Amino acid sequence: MPLGMTIHNIEIILGKGGQLARAAGAVAKLIAKEGKSATLRLPSGEVRLISKNCLATVGQVGNVGVNQKSLGRVGGQVGNVGLQYHYISVTNIHIFYSFIFI
Repeated sequence: MPLGMTIHNIEIILGKGGQLARAAGAVAKLIAKEGKSATLRLPSGEVRLISKNCLATVGQVGNVGVNQKSLGRVGGQVGNVGLQYHYISVTNIHIFYSFIFI
């Protein structure tokens, strides 16, 4: 891989599976290669040394605008996530809301 390449889903330990830069829109950058290790700049700004044998996926994780979606109204998230309001009452006085997963 050339220096400056953007990657995601990076293994820390060979064969363990991708563990770094997996969130929506996350990307790490390959800064340097030296000997048997490579230096990466992670989305948090941390610079980390990883073995060259570890696997990674080229490019950026999709769904970049996941945090930009407007819910539009109070309780808007409830309908989008598949939750519904459920009253718990004692002697006809509503104490608090609880959520029931559908």
